[in-house]
Amino acid sequence: WGGGLTFTMVPGLSITADYYNIKIKDRVVVTENLQGAAVVSLLQSKGCNNITSARFFVNGIDTRTKGVEVVASYRIPDMGVGKMTLNAGYNYNKTSITDRAVLTTLPGLTLFGRQESLRMTEGQPRDKINVGLDWDIGPVGLTARTNRYGKVLVPGVDAARDQWLSAKWVTDLEVRVKPMDAVELAVGANNLFDVYPDQVRAGLVNGQNYGLNGYFIPYSQFSPFGFNGRFLYGRV
Repeated sequence: WGGGLTFTMVPGLSITADYYNIKIKDRVVVTENLQGAAVVSLLQSKGCNNITSARFFVNGIDTRTKGVEVVASYRIPDMGVGKMTLNAGYNYNKTSITDRAVLTTLPGLTLFGRQESLRMTEGQPRDKINVGLDWDIGPVGLTARTNRYGKVLVPGVDAARDQWLSAKWVTDLEVRVKPMDAVELAVGANNLFDVYPDQVRAGLVNGQNYGLNGYFIPYSQFSPFGFNGRFLYGRV
């Protein structure tokens, strides 16, 4: 459930604020990498004699996500410099796990443990900010926007090997021109400043062994804006 308010009393200005509270029962998740004698015994009983671990999708948890979102748009009055609109938004949310499934066929095993739980609750930004500008003056137009993604946790096998990816700003820019009514030319850049997420740790760091994966896979899949860097384009 949720609710919202909208403010439109100032000419050209619109502000909307929403609150949401989302409960999901029996959410589909992937289990931890299950190992041990009970797992091997069950696998062997199904004819899987050379497999010592397994993981699978299961209706494993109940979750609750609470958050607020504020979106504003302001059309600047005509001052002889073309049409200009400012946009801004802010979102904050928090997900918690309220219940966990237990399988009687696998007694004593934790299906959804520390790492997978943190992937669900901390593996995406708690907050996000976006700011944008649209400007048109005669045949020329410009769109600029920037987004701030909050910090994200890359969970380790224990707390000592957790790693936080710091918050980052990612900016897009496009410039357009219409040499005639039927034709528009544009050039632009997504991730204009070539921002990358923090690199994951590799090898021995502060007495902790993070393995070798970080040397050849230096960026985490948990990055909310990917790790492809700047993308340039032109279009007609």
